[in-house]
Amino acid sequence: MNYIVMDLEWNQSAKGKQFSEDHFPFEIIQIGAAKVNEKLDIVDEWQCTIKPQVYTCLLYKSPSPRDGATS
Repeated sequence: MNYIVMDLEWNQSAKGKQFSEDHFPFEIIQIGAAKVNEKLDIVDEWQCTIKPQVYTCLLYKSPSPRDGATS
């Protein structure tokens, strides 16, 4: 049996939540998927980058130890 693992990358207002659109707080900017077998070996993968339409300035965040980053 194979499984599909999906990953969505989101963007939001670079100025913070108070500047977000009320009806649209986040925007998908990338979709990724991997097909894995029962041993969890990657069989196939796919990704698509989406041009932001609402929050056109990408919000970058520095990695922190809380995110699993190491120095």
